[in-house]
Amino acid sequence: MYEMTDPVAARQAAKAAERERLKRARERREIQGSSSVSSFVQRKWRWLGVGDGEAVEAVLAMLTEAVAATGLSEAERAILTQAIGGDPDRDSLLPAVRMGLGLLSPESVLGNLRSLWAGGVRWLNLEVS
Repeated sequence: MYEMTDPVAARQAAKAAERERLKRARERREIQGSSSVSSFVQRKWRWLGVGDGEAVEAVLAMLTEAVAATGLSEAERAILTQAIGGDPDRDSLLPAVRMGLGLLSPESVLGNLRSLWAGGVRWLNLEVS
C-alpha cells in the first residue's frame, strides 16, 4: 500500500498494531473472566504458584477428588477442604496433597497431573514424587 517512510502509512500501521494489541488483551480478559473461580481465590492460589483461573480449577478438581478418597485422615481432609474453600496453607497443603494422591488410582493421578501441567501448575514436582 504505502512505504513505511510515508508518515501516513506509518501512522496507519501504528493504529492497526494498537487495534490488534487491544483485541488480544480483550480476548485474554474474556478467557480469564470465563473461570468460575473468583479473583480473590485466584489471588490466594497465585501465592502458591497457581497462575490463572483454569489452573485454579484444575487444582480444585484434584483436591476435591483427593478429599473424597477413603483412607485420608481427618486432619489431612480438613487441610484439603480449607484449600478448596479458598484458603490454602502452603506448609501443610503439599503433604496432604501427597497423601490424597497416594490414595487415588494411578489413572486418576495421571489425569490430574496432566491437567495441572497443562494449566501451568508445576508445584507438585518435588513434593509428590
